[in-house]
Amino acid sequence: MYMEKITLIFLVFMLSAAGGTKINSFFWDDGGADHLWSTAENWDSNEVPDSNDKATFEPISGEGAIIDSNMTGAKKARAYYVVLGHNKAGTAESLTINGGELDVYSRFYFGDKDNVACTGKLYMNSGTINFVGSAEKFYVGYKPQATGYVYMTGGTINTPRMYLGGEYASSTGYIYMKGGTINVGDRMFIGGHGAGYLYMTGGTINTYMLSIAENNSATTHGEVHLDGGTIIVGSGGFSMRSMSEECPGSLDICEGTLIINGNIVSTIEYYISKGWITAYSIKKPEAVKVVYEDGKTMVTAAKHMRATKPNPADGATNVPRKVVLCWTPGADVQDVNEHHVYFGTDEKAVADANTTVDPCSVYKGPCDVNKYAPSGLLDMGRTYYWRIDEVGDSCIWKGRIWSFTVVSVTAGNPNPKD
Repeated sequence: MYMEKITLIFLVFMLSAAGGTKINSFFWDDGGADHLWSTAENWDSNEVPDSNDKATFEPISGEGAIIDSNMTGAKKARAYYVVLGHNKAGTAESLTINGGELDVYSRFYFGDKDNVACTGKLYMNSGTINFVGSAEKFYVGYKPQATGYVYMTGGTINTPRMYLGGEYASSTGYIYMKGGTINVGDRMFIGGHGAGYLYMTGGTINTYMLSIAENNSATTHGEVHLDGGTIIVGSGGFSMRSMSEECPGSLDICEGTLIINGNIVSTIEYYISKGWITAYSIKKPEAVKVVYEDGKTMVTAAKHMRATKPNPADGATNVPRKVVLCWTPGADVQDVNEHHVYFGTDEKAVADANTTVDPCSVYKGPCDVNKYAPSGLLDMGRTYYWRIDEVGDSCIWKGRIWSFTVVSVTAGNPNPKD
């Protein structure tokens, strides 16, 4: 009877394997003229991947794939696996989503081979990534030495699970989030068995459970920099580090908000007391505000140290050529020369300059009031970048980079006449 059972199990396994779905590998070669995922000539097989296929991106001499707004419904992009970085060291061609839909039927991951130092990049500007099924996973960094980057300004990612720093040591994952929405049906790991970093200045993350560096592995490292936007954690809970407290993990809150279902004020206060949760990198309990109301625990910075509420608003267009820049001062500025102004047309120069190193002359000096008027008329149609550093009694709070674009056409010949 025992052998009959074994034989029956073996036959069932063989029949299942024989009837299993074959996964075909498609490699991006950018052989077409438009860089679109939907163009067959852009794939090595001259066919577009479908739900039973593995779409793989390696370092090549071409450019990355684009999914645009035309790829919806029957024309949506599909793949069983999506792999950014496979068997070759270096930076794989990127995937940019500017609209449309991508359905993933199993996994989306960065790095497919052990100990191959490959890098993959996803640019999510609009559109939707959907994981079809309940067991699928999104790995930002997967195999050893693999690194994944997600740059998100808009759109939606819907996934059952998300890992930053995947299931293997020495994998690394980064998310830079300025906008859009990430919905995680189960658990989001910031630091799986590798290292995970979330830099958030806007947008929303909804997750049933959030864990930061909690895998009890010597290689686990997790950091969350909540400089804007909102993270909402459901009834699955929020946890940091392992019970042995050996895994480096941190959450620094500036202008963002963490909302957790239920009353876990005492847990958050414990994390604050250990220095794992900070505000503006200040490791003092009074720097972080923790409130329980309406069935939720809310965590924010007690005071905004940086300049906020720029005028013109960040990303504003059609701004007059003659403009005065205004902002709301930080909460801890000194009385004299409390604002350092940086202004120019080079975003990197504005981001990198300081009062002593300023090769592009974007530092405009200190001022006592929260206003700055650029001299003369600004160039029509040009984008300008600016930053305000707030000078406190003990340190300088470096500001975020804001931008606006000047009106491209100046009206003339008014009627009635001026």
